[in-house]
Amino acid sequence: MVTLILGQTCEITKCTSCSGSTCHSCVDGYFPSGKNCIRCTYTGCETCSDSGSCDKCTTGYWGPTCNDGCRAGCEGYVCDMNNGSCTCKLGYYGIHCENLCMSTCHDCTDGTQCSMCPVGRHGPSCSLICDCSGGSCDIVTGTCDGQCPSQCTTCSDTGLCTACQTGFYGTQCSQTCSSSCDGGCEINTGMCFTCNIGYYGPQCDQQCSLGCNNLGCHQNGTCYECNLTNMYGLNCNMQCPSVCHNNTCHRWTGTCPFNCDSQCQACDECRSGKCSNSF
Repeated sequence: MVTLILGQTCEITKCTSCSGSTCHSCVDGYFPSGKNCIRCTYTGCETCSDSGSCDKCTTGYWGPTCNDGCRAGCEGYVCDMNNGSCTCKLGYYGIHCENLCMSTCHDCTDGTQCSMCPVGRHGPSCSLICDCSGGSCDIVTGTCDGQCPSQCTTCSDTGLCTACQTGFYGTQCSQTCSSSCDGGCEINTGMCFTCNIGYYGPQCDQQCSLGCNNLGCHQNGTCYECNLTNMYGLNCNMQCPSVCHNNTCHRWTGTCPFNCDSQCQACDECRSGKCSNSF
């Protein structure tokens, strides 16, 4: 090889810089020695300054003399020249990427903790199945990745449902509202908005009192109306006093409805309200 340096021809083979008959630098794989370029001693050297050590290793090697091979788990088969450490390919871990991840992992941080799972799996060892209609999910929470589950009407970028189809609730809208809910239930708690006739309670799973007119009651179980005039109470399950006129009494307190006229000294208050003695 003849190299032209600053308008002068360097006649020394493999030399890239010279003055007269002295070489100052050589092509990769060689080092200058007086009038010659000498091949590096070690085959793993990419560049060297003398026969005893390497300045830079070729890809796949490391160490002072570049005679140690990088591990197969190193990305691009490239490792640090001084200690052999490297960036791991998927499926390997360790300083030198010498260890294989668990077979269930796509990638990992150590031998017990996956950092990436195959599509459709999540959990520390990727042993749990995502509930995402075959899609991927967050490795820790199991939340679907940017995909609304089938029962979602809207969801966030992380796959959490923000609204469910009527009849479903939960972060994935995968839980079913009580069959006695009328118009669905609250997305976080599953509490019914309203109940079908005859039921009450947060999940509408309790039956209204038989004393309720047409089995109609509020969501706390209180009857709208009593089905009999001689019954009273929140659940219309208590009977009016027998002394009340027509067995009719106040819906809430059970007191008889008649009072003495202001001119009466005494009256048959409960039965008719007529004066028995007046002024």
